[in-house]
Order: sequence, then C-alpha cells, then structure tokens
Amino acid sequence: MQDALSDETGAFAIFGLFLLAGALELLWPHRRHDGSITKRWFGNVTLYLLSGGIMLVPAIVAFAAALASHVMRFGLLDAMPLPPVFTWTVGILAMDALVYANHRLDHNIGVLWRILAVHHSDPEMDATTTFRHHPLEVMLDSLLVAGAVLLIGISPAQVAVYSLLAMAIQLLAHTNIRVPTWLERWLGTVLVTPGFHQMHHSREVGETNSNYGQVFVLWDHLFGSNSGRAGGREHPIEFGLDHFRDAASQLPHRLLLQPVLRQQASRQDVDQASGTTRNRSVSPVS
Repeated sequence: MQDALSDETGAFAIFGLFLLAGALELLWPHRRHDGSITKRWFGNVTLYLLSGGIMLVPAIVAFAAALASHVMRFGLLDAMPLPPVFTWTVGILAMDALVYANHRLDHNIGVLWRILAVHHSDPEMDATTTFRHHPLEVMLDSLLVAGAVLLIGISPAQVAVYSLLAMAIQLLAHTNIRVPTWLERWLGTVLVTPGFHQMHHSREVGETNSNYGQVFVLWDHLFGSNSGRAGGREHPIEFGLDHFRDAASQLPHRLLLQPVLRQQASRQDVDQASGTTRNRSVSPVS
C-alpha cells in the first residue's frame, strides 16, 4: 500500500485516467467547444508538466508528512485508540475536509485567489482543465495540507488511498461528458460529479464560490456552500472569468504570468452596480 504513490504508479494512474476521460469525452460529449482548443490543451498540459504532475506533488508531500507523523506518533489520531474501520473513516473524511477548507481559503484570500484563478480562467472545461493549476498553487496547498496531516496523524496508507480516489474523482468531474440524469443524481448524493463541479467553474460569482468539494459533497451541504448541479440551471452554464478568455491567454507563458497581470477595469464593478452576479476578474494586488 505504501508504494501506491510512487512516481511510476502515480504517473501511470494519471495517464490511464486521462485516456479514459478523453475517450468518454469523444463518445458522450456534454457540449461543443467554442473556438480552437489546441492552445488551451497545450497551455493546460504544460502547466501540469511544470508543476511536477499537479495532483501527484500534493499527494507525495502529504504522504511524506503522514509517514513522519506515523514514525513520531504525536498526531491526534495516534492519541485515540479507535478500531481500524473508524480510524480509516476518520482519516479519509479528515483528508477531504482539509482539502475543502483549503479550497475555500484559496477563494477568499486575495493573493491565493489570484493564483487559483489560473485554474478558473479556462473558458472551457474538459479533462485538461484538471491539470490547469499554477505551480505556486501546488506548492502552497501542498504545504498547508501536509502540515494538517502531520498534526492530525493521518496514516500514509490513508493518504495514498485518498489521493488516488481524489485524482480519479477530480479528473472525471472536469471531463466534458454527458452523464445521465439518474446517474448524476444518484452519485451526486455522495460524490462530486461533473454536473456538481461545473457549477464551481461558472462565470457567475455566486456559483464559482460554491461546490468546493474534492471527493465528497458532504462538506458543501454542512457548511452551506452547495449550489446544486448544472442540470438544474435555467440557462446553459458559461465557464471561466471575464478576463483571459482569448486564445493567446491560454499559452503557457501567459498562464504563468496571469497572477501578476493587470487587466482593464473589471466588469464586476459594473455588474455589481446593476445587481447582476457576473464573476469577478483577478484584480491587481494592492
């Protein structure tokens, strides 16, 4: 179990899941892409390579923290003599709660939002969007989650299982596939589904700042951040932000510089005055 997050295993798992997601997009696409997708794909995958495997790096850092906690045995779970089934349940749920809390922080702290906004500025949504994360986001989130893993005392095996589960759920949640309504509703009672996560990538701020869940929808229900599924919207969803929607903004160097780029006046100011909820742009750091 403890070698489940080796570089080779993780890389093959991501590649295999990506091929599966791509095949599903070809067979059952949810929507047609607008404009050229070549630059988007090139930029998204390049960010993945620059970040050392987006989903693999946080897993490895969290795994190392869990291993240290297991050796030193000073975490909270180490002080609680629970049966294995309870320890595993608490460990997996604690990991998911950590990621949920970290995600909400990223949305509500200005500098962190500017970095995360690289992920949200994708004007379309497909399997490659999963990989569209700035390297700074990967490093900062990895350190935060790893510190919490160390203090809680989550085991290396639990980190390994949760990381592989999160990798699969998030890749499929970003995939541009048409999921039958009954299956979306059934899975969506417990897990993050494409329809649930599409709301999180909406261009409307009230929807972007919702549905933060990584694997389970439990936390969004508990903390009032659930906004439903895309299938329940009156109008088709529009992805991305007001800015960085052109093809040139999807190239790797522009994505890397995006957190520090200054834009024109945000449409959000106009929309707020008129009472609409168009998503905020990434405002300059003050």
